[in-house]
Amino acid sequence: MAIDEIAQLPRNHPLFLRDSDAPGTTLISLKLTGLENYAIWSRANEGCTVSEEQSRVCGRYMFSWLSNTVAGELVPSIMYSSSAKKVWDEFKERFDKDNLTRIYQLWAEIASLKQGTESVTSYFSKMKDLWDELDILTPLPSCDCEESRPYVEHLVRQRLLQFLMGLNESYSQVRSNILQRRPVLSVNQAYVVAIEDESQRTLGVLESNKEPLTMLA
Repeated sequence: MAIDEIAQLPRNHPLFLRDSDAPGTTLISLKLTGLENYAIWSRANEGCTVSEEQSRVCGRYMFSWLSNTVAGELVPSIMYSSSAKKVWDEFKERFDKDNLTRIYQLWAEIASLKQGTESVTSYFSKMKDLWDELDILTPLPSCDCEESRPYVEHLVRQRLLQFLMGLNESYSQVRSNILQRRPVLSVNQAYVVAIEDESQRTLGVLESNKEPLTMLA
């Protein structure tokens, strides 16, 4: 397929190039650094997996896109690759491992993560990033069957508890209320309850700051 033929392709064709598709375009902000983040990097780049035909015809674009999503120390190792597909396959061979060490690190980070001075939203986002990467390394059962439901239900409760454990002590009443809810809330529902409480506190602070001005008036 020649380059001029690509311009005639429909927009949903994998080889279609838009006006905004330039070799220097950065597709994702996440940079591949090695074994520790290959799983989440490859998931983020799933739409960029390439066939031999794609690599041949659009190789300049795809090679540049991939180069922009890897850490600087990895760039020299791919500069002389003959195609984008070979780069993709090489990364998979080097870094797509059953990384028990990374799983351990994720568990340790989840267990030690605390809200601290962060907002509830910022704290929850950090926790969710860790869960998302863990899900890639240890995926859930693919079937929605009776045998897998106890495991899924256990995971739902486990993540709820992990989220609640990391909240500051000022949310102890919120934590108690969530734990008493029946049916048990999902972690997303618990997050909504927590940020609503946070919003009420913020509003209370704003209102209290207005009181001296009101008295003065």
